[in-house]
Amino acid sequence: MTARRRSVQLGALGAGAAAALFLGATQASPAAASPAGATQVPTVVGYTGWDTSLGGVTHEYFAPSCGDVFRGSVTSSDGSGDVVARIDSFTMTCDEGVTVAPHSLGWTFTSTSGGRSFTLAGIDLDITTSQGTCRYTGSVQGTEDDQGLYFMTGTLDRQSAGCGGDPQITVTDPEQVVGIPD
Repeated sequence: MTARRRSVQLGALGAGAAAALFLGATQASPAAASPAGATQVPTVVGYTGWDTSLGGVTHEYFAPSCGDVFRGSVTSSDGSGDVVARIDSFTMTCDEGVTVAPHSLGWTFTSTSGGRSFTLAGIDLDITTSQGTCRYTGSVQGTEDDQGLYFMTGTLDRQSAGCGGDPQITVTDPEQVVGIPD
């Protein structure tokens, strides 16, 4: 079973809720509950438990650990897992007193190699620490491992001052789950 059809427990969500979120979001066919004649747009969804690390956000010894969920409508697909999607929903919950919210959405998700790798570009976040809020922008990349999970890494550049964070932070997640419709 690939990451496209796999679900894992999400930090605050139980396994059943995470599976429903994941499987319901990647369906390419009309849902049974859809009104007659309506079709459901295929979506990409990605999530993790508390595995996402934001290195450089604070000057503490430990980087905050975060859980994230992103989703967006597929805008093009070749039918083999190579898709482009517009990310229009994002949430992230972190420890260490760090909060993260989208500054703007419309990020671009692009999967390649039959869905074995992806890029999430146009990321635009407001990250708040005890020292203030800064805006960070950039992109992350993910590569599928032999377990069907994605190793995700990338950098975000600070666009404003006043939060005490580094000029560039590192995003790392060894177990990002991404649902890519075929």
